[in-house]
Amino acid sequence: MRRLIERAAQRASLLAVDLLHPASTRGCKGQDLVEYALLAGFVAVAVAAIIPYQVTGPISGIFNKLEYYMKTWGNG
Repeated sequence: MRRLIERAAQRASLLAVDLLHPASTRGCKGQDLVEYALLAGFVAVAVAAIIPYQVTGPISGIFNKLEYYMKTWGNG
């Protein structure tokens, strides 16, 4: 009986350490996903603000040609 109580106390203390430790990974997966999405959005806005229109014109032409070829030769 004493051994059972000791094991329960040990498990409780490990659970408390796991919940209270700042480096605990419990419940952080969603937070990481949100942080990466915010970072990707910030990078997209920064790139859009930095790249001048002179560069975006030729890039748009390339994507328009790709779209044309995909619609012409593909099933779309």
